[in-house]
Amino acid sequence: KNPRRSQLSAEKKRYIAKLIAKHGNNYESMVHDLTANPEQLTVAKLKKLATKFYASQEKKRENKKDAMDIDTSLAQQKLPKVEEDEGDTSLKKKKRKKKKKKDKLLIM
Repeated sequence: KNPRRSQLSAEKKRYIAKLIAKHGNNYESMVHDLTANPEQLTVAKLKKLATKFYASQEKKRENKKDAMDIDTSLAQQKLPKVEEDEGDTSLKKKKRKKKKKKDKLLIM
């Protein structure tokens, strides 16, 4: 796969997703449906769009799976517990929470 190949725009993804939802993989009926296919794309162009669309969906699933794997591996790690002092003010707690969120975002 060529990484330089152009990706589908959000508009094209909506366009082909709407056609696939209505007609499945029947490209002939997609061509003849002028309400859902106002650009009057040919069978070959619709197949090409659908192929790119399915590839982008598969890539999205893989990225989600990888993110979930990272989350579970982080959850399995034992992180040191932060003990609270009795004199701890709410301002210190807020700063600590903010730092934890920031660290979590950096890990992702």
